[in-house]
Amino acid sequence: MTSRHRFAALVALLLIAVTASAAAQEGEAPQFTPEQMEMMEAWQAAMTPGEPHALLAERAGSFDMTVTSWMDATAEPMVSEGSVERAMLLGGRVLEERVESEMMGQAFEGIGRTGYDNVSGRYWNTWIDSMSTGCYMSHGDRDPESGVMTFAGEYDDPSTGGKTRVRAVIHPESDGKEVFEWYEDRGAGELKTMVIVYRRK
Repeated sequence: MTSRHRFAALVALLLIAVTASAAAQEGEAPQFTPEQMEMMEAWQAAMTPGEPHALLAERAGSFDMTVTSWMDATAEPMVSEGSVERAMLLGGRVLEERVESEMMGQAFEGIGRTGYDNVSGRYWNTWIDSMSTGCYMSHGDRDPESGVMTFAGEYDDPSTGGKTRVRAVIHPESDGKEVFEWYEDRGAGELKTMVIVYRRK
Protein backbone atom coordinates (compact mmCIF):
# COMPACT_ATOMS: atom_id res chain seq x y z
CA MET A 1 0.00 0.00 0.00
CA THR A 2 1.39 3.37 -0.99
CA SER A 3 1.41 6.28 1.44
CA ARG A 4 -1.34 7.96 -0.62
CA HIS A 5 -3.58 4.89 -0.42
CA ARG A 6 -2.84 4.49 3.28
CA PHE A 7 -3.78 8.12 3.93
CA ALA A 8 -7.02 7.72 1.96
CA ALA A 9 -7.89 4.59 3.94
CA LEU A 10 -7.21 6.36 7.24
CA VAL A 11 -9.43 9.26 6.21
CA ALA A 12 -12.19 6.81 5.33
CA LEU A 13 -11.82 5.09 8.70
CA LEU A 14 -11.97 8.47 10.45
CA LEU A 15 -15.21 9.28 8.67
CA ILE A 16 -16.62 5.90 9.72
CA ALA A 17 -15.59 6.58 13.33
CA VAL A 18 -17.22 10.03 13.25
CA THR A 19 -20.42 8.50 11.88
CA ALA A 20 -20.41 5.89 14.64
CA SER A 21 -19.80 8.52 17.30
CA ALA A 22 -22.62 10.73 16.04
CA ALA A 23 -25.00 7.79 15.97
CA ALA A 24 -24.04 6.80 19.51
CA GLN A 25 -24.68 10.32 20.81
CA GLU A 26 -28.17 10.19 19.30
CA GLY A 27 -28.81 6.79 20.86
CA GLU A 28 -28.92 5.04 17.51
CA ALA A 29 -26.98 2.06 16.27
CA PRO A 30 -24.51 3.15 13.57
CA GLN A 31 -25.31 1.95 10.09
CA PHE A 32 -22.37 0.69 8.04
CA THR A 33 -22.21 -0.67 4.55
CA PRO A 34 -20.69 -4.14 4.02
CA GLU A 35 -17.66 -2.44 2.48
CA GLN A 36 -17.19 -0.24 5.54
CA MET A 37 -17.49 -3.23 7.85
CA GLU A 38 -14.92 -5.12 5.80
CA MET A 39 -12.56 -2.14 5.92
CA MET A 40 -12.89 -1.80 9.70
CA GLU A 41 -12.28 -5.51 10.23
CA ALA A 42 -9.19 -5.45 8.00
CA TRP A 43 -7.70 -2.47 9.82
CA GLN A 44 -8.53 -3.99 13.20
CA ALA A 45 -6.62 -7.14 12.22
CA ALA A 46 -3.71 -5.06 10.89
CA MET A 47 -3.35 -3.03 14.09
CA THR A 48 -3.75 -5.78 16.70
CA PRO A 49 -0.52 -7.17 18.22
CA GLY A 50 -0.22 -10.96 18.06
CA GLU A 51 2.20 -13.77 18.73
CA PRO A 52 5.07 -12.26 16.66
CA HIS A 53 4.89 -9.13 18.80
CA ALA A 54 4.85 -11.21 21.98
CA LEU A 55 8.01 -12.94 20.75
CA LEU A 56 9.65 -9.55 20.25
CA ALA A 57 8.64 -8.57 23.78
CA GLU A 58 10.62 -11.53 25.13
CA ARG A 59 13.77 -9.75 23.95
CA ALA A 60 13.11 -6.64 26.06
CA GLY A 61 15.39 -5.85 29.00
CA SER A 62 18.87 -4.63 29.89
CA PHE A 63 21.96 -6.19 28.31
CA ASP A 64 25.72 -5.91 28.19
CA MET A 65 27.17 -6.35 24.71
CA THR A 66 30.49 -7.35 23.17
CA VAL A 67 31.03 -6.29 19.55
CA THR A 68 33.65 -8.03 17.42
CA SER A 69 34.14 -6.48 13.97
CA TRP A 70 36.45 -6.95 11.02
CA MET A 71 37.45 -4.14 8.65
CA ASP A 72 39.45 -6.68 6.63
CA ALA A 73 39.08 -10.45 6.57
CA THR A 74 42.83 -10.85 7.05
CA ALA A 75 43.16 -8.32 9.89
CA GLU A 76 42.75 -8.83 13.60
CA PRO A 77 39.21 -8.03 14.78
CA MET A 78 38.30 -4.95 16.77
CA VAL A 79 36.50 -5.63 20.04
CA SER A 80 34.40 -3.15 22.02
CA GLU A 81 31.96 -3.29 24.90
CA GLY A 82 28.65 -1.55 25.39
CA SER A 83 25.22 -1.58 27.00
CA VAL A 84 21.76 -2.04 25.54
CA GLU A 85 18.28 -1.14 26.75
CA ARG A 86 15.30 -2.73 25.01
CA ALA A 87 11.64 -1.87 25.56
CA MET A 88 8.35 -2.33 23.75
CA LEU A 89 6.67 0.76 22.27
CA LEU A 90 3.21 1.63 20.97
CA GLY A 91 1.26 -0.76 23.12
CA GLY A 92 3.47 -3.77 22.50
CA ARG A 93 3.84 -3.31 18.75
CA VAL A 94 7.51 -2.33 18.31
CA LEU A 95 10.71 -3.35 20.10
CA GLU A 96 13.14 -0.45 20.50
CA GLU A 97 16.83 -1.00 21.20
CA ARG A 98 19.09 1.81 22.45
CA VAL A 99 22.83 1.13 22.32
CA GLU A 100 25.72 2.95 23.96
CA SER A 101 29.19 1.73 23.06
CA GLU A 102 32.50 2.73 21.51
CA MET A 103 33.51 2.39 17.88
CA MET A 104 37.04 3.04 16.62
CA GLY A 105 37.87 5.05 19.73
CA GLN A 106 34.74 7.20 19.52
CA ALA A 107 31.60 7.24 21.61
CA PHE A 108 28.82 5.46 19.74
CA GLU A 109 25.03 5.61 20.05
CA GLY A 110 22.50 3.65 18.05
CA ILE A 111 18.74 3.17 17.97
CA GLY A 112 17.11 0.13 16.41
CA ARG A 113 13.43 -0.67 16.09
CA THR A 114 11.94 -4.01 15.13
CA GLY A 115 8.31 -4.81 14.42
CA TYR A 116 6.06 -7.28 12.70
CA ASP A 117 3.71 -6.18 9.94
CA ASN A 118 0.45 -8.14 10.15
CA VAL A 119 -0.38 -7.16 6.58
CA SER A 120 2.82 -8.32 4.86
CA GLY A 121 3.42 -11.14 7.33
CA ARG A 122 7.06 -10.14 7.77
CA TYR A 123 9.33 -8.58 10.37
CA TRP A 124 10.96 -5.21 9.70
CA ASN A 125 13.89 -3.38 11.27
CA THR A 126 15.27 0.15 11.16
CA TRP A 127 18.62 1.38 12.46
CA ILE A 128 20.13 4.84 12.98
CA ASP A 129 23.35 5.72 14.78
CA SER A 130 25.86 8.45 15.56
CA MET A 131 28.26 7.32 12.80
CA SER A 132 25.78 7.90 9.99
CA THR A 133 23.20 10.39 8.77
CA GLY A 134 21.10 7.76 7.02
CA CYS A 135 18.54 5.17 8.07
CA TYR A 136 19.07 1.48 7.36
CA MET A 137 15.97 -0.65 6.84
CA SER A 138 15.61 -4.38 6.37
CA HIS A 139 12.92 -7.05 6.31
CA GLY A 140 13.07 -10.58 7.58
CA ASP A 141 11.49 -13.75 8.84
CA ARG A 142 11.68 -16.00 11.88
CA ASP A 143 12.23 -19.72 11.63
CA PRO A 144 9.40 -21.23 13.71
CA GLU A 145 11.46 -24.22 14.84
CA SER A 146 14.83 -22.68 15.73
CA GLY A 147 13.62 -19.15 16.48
CA VAL A 148 16.45 -17.76 14.33
CA MET A 149 15.57 -14.46 12.65
CA THR A 150 17.15 -13.51 9.32
CA PHE A 151 16.94 -10.00 7.86
CA ALA A 152 18.12 -8.69 4.49
CA GLY A 153 18.64 -5.14 3.27
CA GLU A 154 21.16 -2.77 1.75
CA TYR A 155 22.75 0.56 2.56
CA ASP A 156 24.51 3.35 0.68
CA ASP A 157 28.22 2.69 1.25
CA PRO A 158 30.12 6.00 1.71
CA SER A 159 33.45 4.32 0.91
CA THR A 160 32.34 3.12 -2.53
CA GLY A 161 29.35 5.28 -3.37
CA GLY A 162 27.43 2.12 -4.21
CA LYS A 163 25.03 -0.21 -2.48
CA THR A 164 26.20 -2.83 0.02
CA ARG A 165 23.92 -5.81 0.52
CA VAL A 166 23.49 -6.95 4.09
CA ARG A 167 22.24 -10.07 5.82
CA ALA A 168 21.70 -10.15 9.58
CA VAL A 169 21.12 -13.34 11.54
CA ILE A 170 19.82 -13.22 15.13
CA HIS A 171 20.19 -16.38 17.18
CA PRO A 172 17.63 -16.45 20.02
CA GLU A 173 18.61 -16.02 23.61
CA SER A 174 19.96 -19.08 25.38
CA ASP A 175 21.21 -19.00 28.99
CA GLY A 176 20.86 -15.23 28.95
CA LYS A 177 22.91 -14.80 25.75
CA GLU A 178 21.79 -13.68 22.28
CA VAL A 179 24.08 -13.69 19.22
CA PHE A 180 23.78 -11.30 16.27
CA GLU A 181 25.77 -11.93 13.05
CA TRP A 182 26.21 -9.30 10.33
CA TYR A 183 27.25 -10.19 6.76
CA GLU A 184 28.10 -7.74 3.96
CA ASP A 185 28.44 -8.17 0.21
CA ARG A 186 30.07 -5.35 -1.74
CA GLY A 187 29.99 -7.32 -4.98
CA ALA A 188 32.78 -9.81 -4.34
CA GLY A 189 30.84 -12.24 -2.16
CA GLU A 190 29.45 -12.25 1.33
CA LEU A 191 31.73 -11.74 4.32
CA LYS A 192 30.98 -11.79 8.02
CA THR A 193 32.03 -8.36 9.30
CA MET A 194 30.51 -8.22 12.78
CA VAL A 195 29.33 -10.39 15.64
CA ILE A 196 27.51 -9.00 18.67
CA VAL A 197 26.98 -11.02 21.80
CA TYR A 198 24.27 -9.73 24.14
CA ARG A 199 24.26 -10.88 27.76
CA ARG A 200 21.17 -10.17 29.83
CA LYS A 201 21.95 -8.24 33.04
